[in-house]
Amino acid sequence: MITIAISAILVEGTRIKAAQTQIESALDISAKSALANYNYLLKELYGLMALSSDDPDLLMEEIIYYLERNLMVEGIKEHKTKAESTLDTINESETVKNIKKFLGVDKKKEEKSLDLYDYKIENLKVQPIYNLSEPEVLRAQILEYMKYRGPKELSEGLMDKFLALKDFKKQADILKEKLDVDKNLTEIKENEVKASDNI
Repeated sequence: MITIAISAILVEGTRIKAAQTQIESALDISAKSALANYNYLLKELYGLMALSSDDPDLLMEEIIYYLERNLMVEGIKEHKTKAESTLDTINESETVKNIKKFLGVDKKKEEKSLDLYDYKIENLKVQPIYNLSEPEVLRAQILEYMKYRGPKELSEGLMDKFLALKDFKKQADILKEKLDVDKNLTEIKENEVKASDNI
């Protein structure tokens, strides 16, 4: 009897620890998925990974949306995307139901998968770390990025100028040849005018 009790305690403890690890991993993935909607222009110009919206409630809604799908929470119908809602509306229409009935594909059994953890999201709080509307934070972030980007841009500009100077000799030779050709064409034109006057 004691062996069974100890085994049950060990199994339950392992299950709880596995669930905790799975929740932390799902939360991390969900937060990264929500941050994937960053403002591309700010990232390219200033190296700032910032969201276009600064509303914590909107960010929390997105994280909950991804978290529910990562944890396979039951009853996630209230957080459907517009495309999913539209598809459900179409599938629930009488025309689609009649077509499915005619084709014999409406007999789909929904089998419930094995759920060892029965996750429910009761409370989630999103706390933005940095607010880019604060001038000190914004300035520090831009300076940090420009510390690396500034010298890179400067060195690239100097390299372009040095490469242009390298080709300067070639360009000068080509320009000299063009001037010689233009001079010869002018002489030919003058001789042609004289010839036409003598005729």
